[in-house]
Amino acid sequence: MGIIALYNKSTHTYNFIKVSSADLYSKFNFNGEDLLSSALGKSDTDYLANSNALMMESVRGNIELMEATAAINQLSSIFGSDAMVGEVVVMNPTLGMALRSPSNKQLIWTFNELSRLANKEEGNHIKTGEIRFATQLNLAE
Repeated sequence: MGIIALYNKSTHTYNFIKVSSADLYSKFNFNGEDLLSSALGKSDTDYLANSNALMMESVRGNIELMEATAAINQLSSIFGSDAMVGEVVVMNPTLGMALRSPSNKQLIWTFNELSRLANKEEGNHIKTGEIRFATQLNLAE
């Protein structure tokens, strides 16, 4: 997995770019469902009926965003009290494609929910707040 980390000293944010060779928009259908949670046996209707749910669609790029987020989760030691994650992007330079979550809120929600469904919440430094993500307002500054 190739991930590039870029640090912005003035905003104290890390931006991560995961380089991929996949078609980022190719769909994965786990049991005929359309959301990433279906990979862990959860039906789309469980999330579509919940207006607070932010589960991402099951396309290859979103799966790679979750892989990158899992790698970032292991880097809690590089984040000081003021550092945070700015953006996480997956790109395929050969096909000229790039994909990012519409918001860090959706990226975090999906990662935390998939961690919960997989019974992997222990060691989730994102959920505990040890690794913070920038809000839309932070990113606009």
